[in-house]
Amino acid sequence: MKINILEVGRPKANPNSNQLAGQAAYYLDLAAKKIGRIKITQNYIKGFPENSSVSAIEVAKEKKLNINTTYFLAEWGKLLNNETLFQLFDKIYEESGEISIVIGNAWGWTTKEKDINYISLSPLTFSHEIAGIMLCEQIFRYADKKSGGRYSK
Repeated sequence: MKINILEVGRPKANPNSNQLAGQAAYYLDLAAKKIGRIKITQNYIKGFPENSSVSAIEVAKEKKLNINTTYFLAEWGKLLNNETLFQLFDKIYEESGEISIVIGNAWGWTTKEKDINYISLSPLTFSHEIAGIMLCEQIFRYADKKSGGRYSK
């Protein structure tokens, strides 16, 4: 299974960013060790405005993302809990083996666009860094569950 985590914009240059990025990398490394057949990439998408909302469709077109297996994080997206997120990962694993999850910039997505899969880990709004860590921890929980661990709860 391949999981792509994409963030619109560039990493923030503040002292906490490196620590948060390190925490996300830690979770992803643990997940990869739990089930060896998982490949996780984390990249920043540049070239979009950083001081205004962005179109999910434009991001998908620019990065040539498969709309059927790409999910955009938004606080107003379909709210997922551990079970429904794990079911989504299982479905993608069985059907195509690859999923992309895109975290928008600080201004979010322009509008709720048709044919785009919007998901939410919480109805609250979080910074890129925090949303990324939350997502990475959920990926770790999924990997732990798939390897027979007990951490996933």
